[in-house]
Amino acid sequence: QPYIGHDSLFVGRIQAGEIYNQSPTECTISGTRRWITPGAVDAVRAQLDALLADVAAATNTNIEIEFTVQGDAYKLDQNDPFVHAFQHAHAGVTGARLPFGPKPFIDDGTAYATGAGIPAISHGPAATGAHTLHEAAPIAELVRVAQVYALTAIGYCGELVAG
Repeated sequence: QPYIGHDSLFVGRIQAGEIYNQSPTECTISGTRRWITPGAVDAVRAQLDALLADVAAATNTNIEIEFTVQGDAYKLDQNDPFVHAFQHAHAGVTGARLPFGPKPFIDDGTAYATGAGIPAISHGPAATGAHTLHEAAPIAELVRVAQVYALTAIGYCGELVAG
């Protein structure tokens, strides 16, 4: 399937012990498991459980898992009227359509798409330092994105009225 991307596992934090020269008795590993197949929550959980059971057996340790689902994967139909309205708006503002591609993260669009069946596209400014104290976006990028959003809404709502 084109544009689908791939599953991933990311470890963002490892914490053990109380001071630097102590042999810890417990270790906490926190991270993110992302998947691309809609509805695969149970399969992803089973895969992670099996992997950790193997590690626990091989290392003679006890491993507990806290598995929290932040959102499920979803696929957006490239022929959806919302996609057409967005691509037309983007081309009108920038002179070019955007290539299709995967969205390897969760945002509000995920909740709209999976929870309410509302088509959602994640598109924002070319920014730097995302999720840091130094996150920034040029004013010109904010203006460009606002124009694309406004034209998408006009195009999509106009299509709904006309259709």
